[in-house]
Amino acid sequence: MEREEVLIVAGHHSWVNMWDGPVKAFDEISPELLNRYATVVLAPTVDQSCEQIFDWKRAGLLDHTRLILGTYHGRHVWSPENDTLVHRWVVHARSERQVLNSDKLVFVPLCVMPPRQPYPAGDDGYLFMGGRKWRELDVGLAAISKSGFPGKVITDRAPAGDFPGVEIRREKVPKKEYSDVLSRARLFLVPLKQTPISHGHVDVVTAILIGKPVLVTAGCSCDDYIQHGVNGLLVRDNSVEAWTDAIHEAYEKADDFAAAARELAPLYRTPKYAEYIWDVIRHPDRNLIGPEFATSGGKPGVARKPIFGDRPTKAAHQQLLREASDLLREQRYPEAMAKLEVCVDGELRLSALRLKMRILVRTDCANSEQTTRAIIDEGGDNAEARSNLAAALWEQEQKREALSEARLAVKMDPANAMWRRRLVTYLRALGEDAEATEVLEEGRALEQAAAT
Repeated sequence: MEREEVLIVAGHHSWVNMWDGPVKAFDEISPELLNRYATVVLAPTVDQSCEQIFDWKRAGLLDHTRLILGTYHGRHVWSPENDTLVHRWVVHARSERQVLNSDKLVFVPLCVMPPRQPYPAGDDGYLFMGGRKWRELDVGLAAISKSGFPGKVITDRAPAGDFPGVEIRREKVPKKEYSDVLSRARLFLVPLKQTPISHGHVDVVTAILIGKPVLVTAGCSCDDYIQHGVNGLLVRDNSVEAWTDAIHEAYEKADDFAAAARELAPLYRTPKYAEYIWDVIRHPDRNLIGPEFATSGGKPGVARKPIFGDRPTKAAHQQLLREASDLLREQRYPEAMAKLEVCVDGELRLSALRLKMRILVRTDCANSEQTTRAIIDEGGDNAEARSNLAAALWEQEQKREALSEARLAVKMDPANAMWRRRLVTYLRALGEDAEATEVLEEGRALEQAAAT
């Protein structure tokens, strides 16, 4: 049998749409199909498992097919046993060599979709900081205030208190609004907690795509994206003094840093990711991460400590999700949210996001858009997500966009009366009475058919 070269087995990833070659979903594959290819690149989403494929490999059914984990999510299925089955594992930070004991890790930079409309070069002179997870927000706020430069901060996790000179919005905002504020900043600050696990990347890469200088904590997984003194600075530690010094240095050099960021931006756009994966396939040794990153993170003098010893297990996350679900039914929303926040970066992220979405739709609908879009983007696209996205957009007065999503929800799940009622409400509010009547009649017909 003549073997074909490469097959992608993928969940929902935007870069797969740019792949020039065969792509299959996880539910479309078999050992016979995979065995036709010399290389199979697995691109699971965070809630998908590759164990079935690993079982086929263990059973000798894929002896002549090499497996490559082609996305960051491969880290969630890594284990010493699985490491023997896989040819290469992609990670988005070389620092992960400290927690994944493998000589098969290759570094591929995170790539994201560029803004739909390019942001014009702009600089209103303020410092900007945002983000939610694994951030040292108190340090950043104190440093901005101490620097003497005006600052803007958008995060629902900002610590309490007044910080002179800093305008703080203690809330979540739509991604576009967040990016608009970022696009007018002079510097973007990303103070990260000391952990080698990939975090902060989306913010950092988005800033580069917009053309903004970035200051990020050294040794905290984003070192690969900031060329120190070129497109930003790596701040030596998370002390207020170190951050204040870095702000003053970068503020004077911001124009040069911004120009460098714009030159680097093409490296991090989604279409580029397919090229990086091809490079891993054709030159699997080119971007291997050496063992020196296991001790120093590739940066001499930067102290690191492993964090997996305190990491909650999958079973612990499952228990937290069960408790959060019970609290949701009891309408004890803050308590439920506290449990979910522990799980949103773990193996059960999608399940945690779904519960979080249901809480936000009830308590803070206008600010539920980001969570709902994350569910859709990460493989959880269904009628519930689309209808809840419609509700979030409606609350933000984006009524025509909300109507489109409500229509899609009903199309995806015609039998669900809740999605249909929401669509009818929106249609009537927008004067589309004829369509509203038609939607109601279709619903009655479905109910009658179900009853018989």
